[in-house]
Amino acid sequence: MRRRLFNALTMIAVLATASVLAASPARAGEPQILGLVASNGAMPMTCDEQDCVVDLSAFCMQERAPVPPPRTPYELAEAQFDTITIVARSTSGRTIRLPAARLADFHSARGNRAVRMSVPRHSLASLGLDDISVEVAPMASLVPQSLAASEDPTVQSEIALVTGSLRLVADRLVDNGGPGTVAAQITNRLINAIPEADGGDVDDRASLWAKVVDEGGSVWQDREGLDMAQDAFRRCSGLPGGGFISFRQCLAARHDIFLSPQNRAYWDAVGSGS
Repeated sequence: MRRRLFNALTMIAVLATASVLAASPARAGEPQILGLVASNGAMPMTCDEQDCVVDLSAFCMQERAPVPPPRTPYELAEAQFDTITIVARSTSGRTIRLPAARLADFHSARGNRAVRMSVPRHSLASLGLDDISVEVAPMASLVPQSLAASEDPTVQSEIALVTGSLRLVADRLVDNGGPGTVAAQITNRLINAIPEADGGDVDDRASLWAKVVDEGGSVWQDREGLDMAQDAFRRCSGLPGGGFISFRQCLAARHDIFLSPQNRAYWDAVGSGS
């Protein structure tokens, strides 16, 4: 029954895609709309004096649109403002949950595979918040700010389609894409635990795995995905420090590879027309 429903949703999405594209003018090189992979729990943000930041796993919702250049500004799709939540601790020790859409900035960080979310430190300090984390719920989508600002009704229909019925297809094939997606989720947490300063490395790589993954306990129930992530971690750990590619960069490359088959499955399912 679930498979028949999924097939029906996919067919509706494909027909809707063709309809929108037939009526749509050229997008004049606007970057791709991106989906964000659900985080499977809260991910710690790294804070300095200016900002708290975290890199979020992303994937391409529009194969034929241009890959976003570095630091392309994005915003949450209007229908999904509640899919990203900032989780923090107040001065009284209470856990506070805030919608990220009103506080955070989003920029492409690594093509269409990672988005950097940042929140000004003073915004959080003014609220008396510390110990900052972020949760990404299913169905989160990001739209290039330049595209979101368009008043063209055809463009707005395209956004609604990609972040609506097509996003449902992507949820089935990418967010719930099996071991590869789980491996990407784990690897992304490892990436975020490695500071970009000091060459993108840590002194004790073995303890990094224990801190980031083993402490997660039963949250990683897909054994194959866990094994894939651990194999990537071991391979990257074999690199010498200070080499041509950093430990962090090696893990980022593996993360991006993990998501590629699922992203291709999505493109194939919807005809990759948008």
